[in-house]
Amino acid sequence: YDLSSIALADSLSAIGENAFVSCYDLKSISIPGGLSSVGASAFEGLDDIEIYITDLKKWCEIEFENVLANPINNYQSKLFCEGTLVENLVIPDDISVIADYAFFGYERLKSVSIPGSVTYFGDGAFGECENLESVSIEEGLTTIGNSAFKGSYAITKLSLPKSLISIGDSAFEKCSYLEKIDIPNGVVTIGNYAFANCKGAKTVLIPSSVTNIGDNAFYYCTNLNNVIIPDSVTSIGNDAFSRCTKLTSIKLPASLKELPMGMFEECTGLVSITLPDNMIQIGMSAFSDCSSLSSITIPDTVVLVGPSAFNRCSSLTDVYYTGTQARWDKISIQYGNEKLENAQIHFNV
Repeated sequence: YDLSSIALADSLSAIGENAFVSCYDLKSISIPGGLSSVGASAFEGLDDIEIYITDLKKWCEIEFENVLANPINNYQSKLFCEGTLVENLVIPDDISVIADYAFFGYERLKSVSIPGSVTYFGDGAFGECENLESVSIEEGLTTIGNSAFKGSYAITKLSLPKSLISIGDSAFEKCSYLEKIDIPNGVVTIGNYAFANCKGAKTVLIPSSVTNIGDNAFYYCTNLNNVIIPDSVTSIGNDAFSRCTKLTSIKLPASLKELPMGMFEECTGLVSITLPDNMIQIGMSAFSDCSSLSSITIPDTVVLVGPSAFNRCSSLTDVYYTGTQARWDKISIQYGNEKLENAQIHFNV
């Protein structure tokens, strides 16, 4: 369609799905302050488009059905608020919620300052903002939505507020230049893949308020070398620390009864580990491909070692078992654990 510029009517409250698909010549659009929702893929495939708004608060409240519903999620798009190009974003202090995908994929965004009035920002709110380097969040925020900063890889430092309670799935996934993961005391839940692929992070601080760590939460954090998980944690998801290849030291919580599937798979830097007392089960592939693991301490409460839990642990030579040989012989050690069975077992005689 030969449509290069459009100013939407002030009375417009909704844009339907696929509304501007194939309008490849569209280069300028003015969004009215009364717009409240945009349907799926409404602006799919439009490049180098200028978006003009007059009310930043209203923009933050628009319900975009998916990432392709937002026109700023297009190559070289520009957002203007009252005629000024938005690059260093200061969220107004009368905003309490930033809606899903509000700034997803916005290449021009360099910094964002979020006031204490904001208690929640939604899924993908600042996802894939590839030039976003600086994020300032004041006290007040309680929930970070799923994929909120996923793929915004230029962020190097981040200070999360003490008011924070929940970190959503993939919230900071692929923030690969983030140097340190400092989770404030007050956070209860760390979602699935929350910090996966944060390859620049060397340390993670998990406070005693945390009770749940999701699947793959720290997956492929290849520079992570030291982790202490507090005793408050009662649930850890599968593959939570898998492929953390430089992890050399980790303290597990006393409350942990089952070591999840793939928990330390391919943690090739792990040399030794002590499993907590009262652990019952070691999950499938928990230590698979931990090629440097030479010793492990296993409590006498363990009754099951899952399939391939110690598969290809080529350096495993010593197992320190806190029980007797008779008790060891009763453990159900499933297939793929020859390295464990062939190691020297040191019994507590």
